[in-house]
Amino acid sequence: MTLSTTATRVAYAGDGTTTAFPIPFTFFDADELEVIERTAATRAEIPRSLSADYTVAGGNGATG
Repeated sequence: MTLSTTATRVAYAGDGTTTAFPIPFTFFDADELEVIERTAATRAEIPRSLSADYTVAGGNGATG
């Protein structure tokens, strides 16, 4: 299989109300994704857990 993109990371600035963020690259399973929340004031990074902290739509070779 040939991959048409090499994007492996995407970052979004949250505004406290937005709850959906697109995943612009293809993936197969939600557990392939790593979600990390960074606090702007302290730059502290907090890993987030699938199902407990976020959900994912898409996958199976598509974007999400």
